[in-house]
Amino acid sequence: MTVSVLRNLEMRTRDGVALRSDVWRPAGSGPFPVLLMRTPYDTTQASTINYAHPGWYAEQGYLVVLQDVRGSWASAGDFEPFAHEQLDGHDAIEWAASLPGSNGRLGMYGGSYGGATQLLAARGAPAALQAIAPGVTAAQYYDGWAYQEGAFALAVNASWASDLAADQARRAAAA
Repeated sequence: MTVSVLRNLEMRTRDGVALRSDVWRPAGSGPFPVLLMRTPYDTTQASTINYAHPGWYAEQGYLVVLQDVRGSWASAGDFEPFAHEQLDGHDAIEWAASLPGSNGRLGMYGGSYGGATQLLAARGAPAALQAIAPGVTAAQYYDGWAYQEGAFALAVNASWASDLAADQARRAAAA
């Protein structure tokens, strides 16, 4: 099956911030169910560490959307961990479900912070959201993410902060 990719499609959040997404489309006109991953880790990396490449899902008949969260990579705004994921996620779900070729039904997938984006977006109960599959994440971000049994998880947090800081340094140099 032939798959096409549209890069850096823009959507606007309810407060006007431009978020950018890459969209993999299966051959044909659809309608297709939608898979959405929202990540601070760069959509061009396609999040293939724990998952198949988005093109594979598109070959199976899904419209696949990978979105850089607010303040990361190609998206505008300031990255504040977890602060905007419920509302931005709701907006992204409704936007992705309304793309040409969509059947209006959407599921989310992704791990780590991409798992958290699902849990937080689901809290708002967007009409198009049918399923989530969060992986390698915590349901409670204090104990289980930043802290383990009350102790600050230095190794995890230092690694995560370093990864995110590299993107912020890249963004600052480009400004």
